[in-house]
Parts: sequence; structure tokens; C-alpha cells
Amino acid sequence: SEAKLTYRGVRSQLAEIRERLGVIDIGGGSVEVSVGQRRFCYFGDSLPCGFLRVQDLDASALREHVTRHFAATRTTVAELRPERWVLSGGTARAFGRVAIALSMMHGGEIQNTGVAVLAKHIQRLSSDKLAELGVPRNRTALFPQAGRLLAELVHCFSIPAIGIASGGLRHGLVLSEYERACLGGLAQGNPRASWDRG
Repeated sequence: SEAKLTYRGVRSQLAEIRERLGVIDIGGGSVEVSVGQRRFCYFGDSLPCGFLRVQDLDASALREHVTRHFAATRTTVAELRPERWVLSGGTARAFGRVAIALSMMHGGEIQNTGVAVLAKHIQRLSSDKLAELGVPRNRTALFPQAGRLLAELVHCFSIPAIGIASGGLRHGLVLSEYERACLGGLAQGNPRASWDRG
């Protein structure tokens, strides 16, 4: 699934993290949520609740929407008890740049209260100002909606603080294809494909 591939891509860039990790990737059409530890992804879910789908909802409707659609995922995630959280993808990197520019990221993470404050703050910023803060021009129009959704997800999953991952779905896809090619080489008796076999 996309969620598990995203987890794999994130972990490839965060090998130093030993704790159980929760990963969120917010896209326009869907949100991916995954939990795992080191190279093992224990759970991955993709829900059709991206920021394009919720852009017309007011604050109370958005909270109700997230609470309803993520109820089962939230229960599973709570049982797995992730110790750290990261946000992945283009929206994540843009959010991280804005947080750094506004001095709201500390120790590589944004506290949950900071996410809520930042999400409200960017609603008032123009596209030009968002671009000045590091949001790509092609994301400025809908970036405030992504911020609103992130704040609700942080609330929904009771996330105390969240970091920004450099890796994500693309990294996971590359790794998956590379492994498939290597395993194909093994099946054909190519010894060069045994890199991961010791």
C-alpha cells in the first residue's frame, strides 16, 4: 500500500530512530498513516480525506469529518503506541520550512500546540507571503487547507510533537523497485543481485 511504501521511504532516511514511529503523509486526495519500528511496518492505512476533499468544510465540520473517517485507524494506532511522529511529503517539507522561518520548530519537531497556532496563522497569509516563507508557488493556494487538516490529524491522534521527514513515498517506491529487480536477478542466478543476502 502507499502508506507502507511511505513508511519504508521515511525509514530509509531516518535509520537512527529506534523508537516506534508514526508517519503521516497528507496529499490532495488522500492521507496515509503508518506505524512501525525500524524496517518493519506494522500498520498502514490510506483514507480518501486529503486537503482537496475537505477544503470547503468549516472548523467544526472538519473536526467531525476527521473524527468519523479516522475512528478505526485511530484505534489501531493507539494500540500500537508510536513513540515518535513524522510528517512526510511535499506538504510536510513546506510546513517545515514555514515553521523554521517563524521559529516554531525546536529540536527538529513542532509541538502540537505549535501546529495548531501555525495552522491558524497561515490562514491569514497571502500567497506571496507564503512563498517568501518557503512554500512552493504551486502549493500556496491550498497550503492553508493542508495546514488545517494537519492540525486536526495531530489532535485526532493525540500527537505530542511531530517532525518533518525528508524521505517518503518516492523513496519507498524506488526501494521497492530496486528490491524487486535484485530478487529478479537472484531468481535468474545473478550473483550481483545478492547484495542483501550477505
